[in-house]
Amino acid sequence: MAEQAARSASIDEAIVPPALRTTMISRLINFLVNGVIAGVALFATVRFGLLPWVLYLSWVGYGLVGGTLRPGLQLLALFAVGAFSGWLVVALAATAFQNVGEIALPLALGLVVGAIALMEEFPPLDRVPAYFMGMVAFFAAGATPGLETMQALMIPAALGVLCGWLANSLRATGERLQRNAI
Repeated sequence: MAEQAARSASIDEAIVPPALRTTMISRLINFLVNGVIAGVALFATVRFGLLPWVLYLSWVGYGLVGGTLRPGLQLLALFAVGAFSGWLVVALAATAFQNVGEIALPLALGLVVGAIALMEEFPPLDRVPAYFMGMVAFFAAGATPGLETMQALMIPAALGVLCGWLANSLRATGERLQRNAI
């Protein structure tokens, strides 16, 4: 009986080598963790009237800054500064540049974007794309200056960072359990 079990195990390993089996299980864990979190996140954002695309935008950003909590929180802070920078662009165009007509918004945008670009010289404020993510989100959400707009952006952005952290944490836990089981 032990001989038959050993033969069966060697046949199983010949069909699916252990290294490939480990890779397949890791991919399955990744698929399940990210899929479930993405689905729950979509349901929750729609259910509570949040902007799901902002959640996914910040989740993507979380992955791009390394997929760990500290850079993820830094991304969230710079995203907020970027959203506020969009607000500043609209305010500058409406006040300081109101007399220049149709070039008011491009002029204000150019000044604010130029200032943001200078931040690349000042770590940890140097993640310039995070500012632009926030600014793009502000304009995509309607470019209406106000606390309601900031709230509508920052709640799903924070949830996106949370989803990224949760997905990475659960995936790492699953892979650790898998290694211990082998």
